Amino acid sequence: MGTVIAFAGCAAQMVASSVASLCVGRALMGASNAFFITFSNAYIVECAPPQLRALCSAAFAITINIGTILGAVVDERTSHIMSRLSYQIPLACLFIFPATLSIFVFFIPESPRWLMLHDRREEAEKSLIILRGNSLEPEFLQEELVEIVRGVEEEKSNASSLSLVDIFRGTNLRRTLLCVAVVVSRASAGLWVFLSYGTYFYQQAGVDDVFKISIYSMVVQLVGVAAGLYCAYKVWGRRTMLLVGTGAAAISMAAPALGATIAPGTPEAAKVFLAFNFIYGLTYSGFAGSMTWPVSAEVVSSRLRVVTLSFATGVDYFFAWLTSFCSPYFINPTALNWGAKYCWIWAASNVVTFGKRFRVALTRHSRLLTSRLAFFWFFLPDMKGRSLEEIDEMFEKRVATRDFATFECQSSSQAHDIALHKMEEAIYLLYKCLRGASTYASNTVSCFRCIVRFDVSVVQAKASDGINI
Repeated sequence: MGTVIAFAGCAAQMVASSVASLCVGRALMGASNAFFITFSNAYIVECAPPQLRALCSAAFAITINIGTILGAVVDERTSHIMSRLSYQIPLACLFIFPATLSIFVFFIPESPRWLMLHDRREEAEKSLIILRGNSLEPEFLQEELVEIVRGVEEEKSNASSLSLVDIFRGTNLRRTLLCVAVVVSRASAGLWVFLSYGTYFYQQAGVDDVFKISIYSMVVQLVGVAAGLYCAYKVWGRRTMLLVGTGAAAISMAAPALGATIAPGTPEAAKVFLAFNFIYGLTYSGFAGSMTWPVSAEVVSSRLRVVTLSFATGVDYFFAWLTSFCSPYFINPTALNWGAKYCWIWAASNVVTFGKRFRVALTRHSRLLTSRLAFFWFFLPDMKGRSLEEIDEMFEKRVATRDFATFECQSSSQAHDIALHKMEEAIYLLYKCLRGASTYASNTVSCFRCIVRFDVSVVQAKASDGINI
């Protein structure tokens, strides 16, 4: 559906002959982007193994950076064309992604957890086998499958319906607030300011070749994301990554604001702005920005994952629009003329939240945005290495944030015991089959295949049919 809407949005913009039709095309592209962001993030988190979940989901940020660089290059190359082709060619390039996705989507297995939620167990098992391949030993594959089944059954037993209201009920309220805080943190970090008005700030700073500096900044962000992926996999947990990135973002915002306050309009202030703009791209995009993708998806329950992510994405888009709408009044010389001093607001947005809950702060458009660092510090647990079912169990049991890292979950240990018991049963039944192998050779092979698939019930049936004990 997302690809169909993307095709319609691209086509509407290419043939647009008025502002109204152009806005319709933009709205369709925004809707398709919401589809891609929500469902791709949910799919990655549900399918990736626990130890690689952050790495796989954060790699989503790399695709965004690469796409941004390619888009900027295409825009620059076509900017010298004095006809409608100057904007139609970049818009035509937007067809590449949905066209590619619409082909490859037929070769991607469905999420095992989604299949299990819809009572399609055999398909879920096949999907999990395809996704894991030879990376897991059979007993660990069975253990993961058992854990998924138990987690889904537990969620179904606790749920009465599936609606938007459910994300605010019971323990889901805590999870929804965490998800929204993590997603909206992209807006409260000042990210949308640089995305929307980066070129203007560069011009105000006296940069001659704005395009070249923009490309350099994007490349630095790409390097930061790559470094962040390594740190997330080998060094730190999600919570630490978010705190490091947010703290660095606060410093990167305060420094140019201080320079513009002390020496406004000077070359030195412009150099400070440029330097810390690169530091911001390296640290925030690499550490905090990249971690918002896995954390926002894994913190919510499987049953409500898409609904909660959709709601959080909508809130994020609202604050992104509000930021883009209000920013010109702060930075334009004909309005408040703050220039780089506008970064004071975003420095506060990154800092004040280190110790407080959600609250109104500074300006009308920074309400509810100043809850980042404090919210991360006091309320965001570290979920590194935990399965989604373990995360569900800890939230259901209302485990304190500081205890997430050391809490021993019953779901994983019980899944391990069940898988081990099934293995023992299957091996014992295989032994029975082997005792009559000379007479029932074909049945023995069939039993062995069932054991490899861990379908103990089928093994029992074949053993009772083929063996006289």
